[in-house]
Amino acid sequence: PESKGGWGIKKFNLDELYVRFFRIAERRIVKGGRGIVSYISSFSYLDKPSFVVMRQRFLDEFDEFWFDCMNGDSRETGKKTPDGKPDPSVFSTEQNKQGIKVGTTISLLVRKKDRHKKPQVRFRHFWGIEKRKELLDSLKAKNINGKYKISKPEKSNRYSFRPSNVAEHYLDWPIFLELSSDDKFQGMDEDRANALIDIDKKKLAERIQIYFDKDVSWESFSELQTGLSRKSAGFDPKKMRHKVQSKEQFDRKYLCKYLFRPSDIRWCYYCDIPNLWKRRRPELWDQAREENSFILSRAAGVANPEGVPFIFTRNLFARDCMRGHAVAFPVRLYQANKSKSKKNSTPTMFNDDESVNNITANLSKSARGYLKSIGIS
Repeated sequence: PESKGGWGIKKFNLDELYVRFFRIAERRIVKGGRGIVSYISSFSYLDKPSFVVMRQRFLDEFDEFWFDCMNGDSRETGKKTPDGKPDPSVFSTEQNKQGIKVGTTISLLVRKKDRHKKPQVRFRHFWGIEKRKELLDSLKAKNINGKYKISKPEKSNRYSFRPSNVAEHYLDWPIFLELSSDDKFQGMDEDRANALIDIDKKKLAERIQIYFDKDVSWESFSELQTGLSRKSAGFDPKKMRHKVQSKEQFDRKYLCKYLFRPSDIRWCYYCDIPNLWKRRRPELWDQAREENSFILSRAAGVANPEGVPFIFTRNLFARDCMRGHAVAFPVRLYQANKSKSKKNSTPTMFNDDESVNNITANLSKSARGYLKSIGIS
């Protein structure tokens, strides 16, 4: 946990099969005192936040690193080069032009008998349809190290093995995490084929009214063929409808504006009953009041070019309203009144003095200190 000096990551990514192979190789090298590991695998561990512990471990156990990043990832780059040309998987063949979906990298890790005080990390990219030939041709170079860029993995960049492409003073600027006191608000995830979302508020209201209407049979509702009548993992639509109808009635105040994509604002129907929305985010709903607003960003860049890095909105928002999954930094923080009954403390999109007993600016201790130093309090 970050509260105990950790990185706040989930362990499951470190259980991937290729990570286990790296562990086996590392243990054998450390046991022997010196050696070389060469391995082609997914390139996720080069810079993804969840693999920071793995990178940190490598930097402790090895002295020199060479990374040949073969790119070709379907999600991060859409299998395109930075200038928009095709960038297939390095495993693409005439028989299988698609290759594999994930981007790949070839790593060479060296541990020497006489250990270096500071490990050296070299990195280079290969792009396009000729990348395999270019990789083989590069082995003939007299000064092979001259083709690599030097990476500077350190705590501030989560020990990323990729070279930084920003000016050094950029890293001195504060990040959102340093400015805010609370940042745990993730976007909503419907996963019901947009049955709870629509561009047209009237059509959405009509659809949801039918869903709540006890006089409309399940068979009649199913004929509408919405995502709310479709079975999916962990979602039984018939049981869910019965549960919703037994607990709530349709209420227009839950028809809310919803940021679906950048500059694409739609309408959604919010319901606090678990599993109608796949992820309803009640903690986000607590903050979604008429006079509040959100700055949205993501944990890290996910594509090249990166695209929109942050968005300002006053609305509820989708987890995928921006690439990399949006996280909200509310401008204000509303603390619910714990003394109210569950029925009366249901949060609303509008300011309700009875449901809130504390409203504060979402500013960290250091941000408040800075504002105080320039005469703002």
